[in-house]
Amino acid sequence: MFSLNLFLGHFIGEHAFSNVYSEAFTNKKGYYKHLIWIVLLFLALTFDSLLSVGAIFIVAAVVMHIGVDLLRMKKKSSPLLEFTSLIAFLLISFASTSFMKESYISWEFQLYLCGMMISTSFGSYLFRMFGLIDREKKDTTGATERLVIFIFMLAHQYLWVFLSALIAVGYKLIIEKRKDKELLLSPVYGILTSLIWMFIM
Repeated sequence: MFSLNLFLGHFIGEHAFSNVYSEAFTNKKGYYKHLIWIVLLFLALTFDSLLSVGAIFIVAAVVMHIGVDLLRMKKKSSPLLEFTSLIAFLLISFASTSFMKESYISWEFQLYLCGMMISTSFGSYLFRMFGLIDREKKDTTGATERLVIFIFMLAHQYLWVFLSALIAVGYKLIIEKRKDKELLLSPVYGILTSLIWMFIM
C-alpha cells in the first residue's frame, strides 16, 4: 500500500475534464489556465504535507507535470508520452509514501478516485487513441455513462448498472442518433473496468 496523491494530481489534471489531443489543450496562450488548475489540484490533494519534506516531492511533481505538458505542446500527445508519464508519477508517488501517509485522503478513497478515472476520463482517452471517437470530440455522454456505472457497481447496485447502461445506449441511439462502435463499447468498458475495480477494492 502506497500513496497515490501525486499520481492522482497528474492523472486527474491531464485527463479529467480535458482532452490531451485537442488544440485548446496544447495552446501555449491558454496554458496559464491549465497551470492554475494543476497547482490548485496538487495543493488540494497534498496540502497537509506542505510543512514536511513532502513539499519537495510536491514541487517536483508539479515541475514534472509542466515538463510533460511542454513535451506535449512540442511533439503532440502520444501513447508513449502519456503512459510513460503515468509510470513516472506512480514512481514518485511510491517514493513520497512515507511523507504522505498521514494524508487526509484515505488510501481507500485514493484507490476509488483512481478507479473512477480509469473507468471514465481515461476511457475517453483510450477511445480517442484507438480512433473509436474523433480526437477533437468531447465525450461527455460516454464519460457520464461510465461514471454512473462505476458508482453503482461499487455500491453493488447491479440492477442500476444494467439500467444505466441501457438508458445510455438508448439516449445515444435516439437523441444523439449515433451508430458508431463506441455506442456499445463504452458501457462494456465501463462495466468491465468497474467490475475489476470492485474486486481490487
